[in-house]
Amino acid sequence: MIDLSDFPYWDAMHLELKGKVSSKVRGWVKYIKNNQDGLTYQGDGQWVLNPLPGYNKTPYVIKNDKGNWYCNCQYFVKNAEQGNIVECSHIQIVKIVAGARRHNAKLKREGIIQ
Repeated sequence: MIDLSDFPYWDAMHLELKGKVSSKVRGWVKYIKNNQDGLTYQGDGQWVLNPLPGYNKTPYVIKNDKGNWYCNCQYFVKNAEQGNIVECSHIQIVKIVAGARRHNAKLKREGIIQ
């Protein structure tokens, strides 16, 4: 089970995010390491970050289209509508986990790890 106390949350009363995004990214990466179904690759550069039990209910769709990253989260969509290019936490999570998975696959192919 994952400790949700380090995860930031949206404070609707004050209309702000409480906590650090870096803590959220670290927590998600740790969760996915122990729960591979937390992040699933759909093919064609598209990933789904499945809901974290007890934290959120929304699956986020992250797509890498020839180096251009997209996410369906409110933060990314709102900024994109205003013409701002941002990298939300969900994109950061996919980049970290996908990079680690590719690295591990390479090490396995080379016989360095099993």
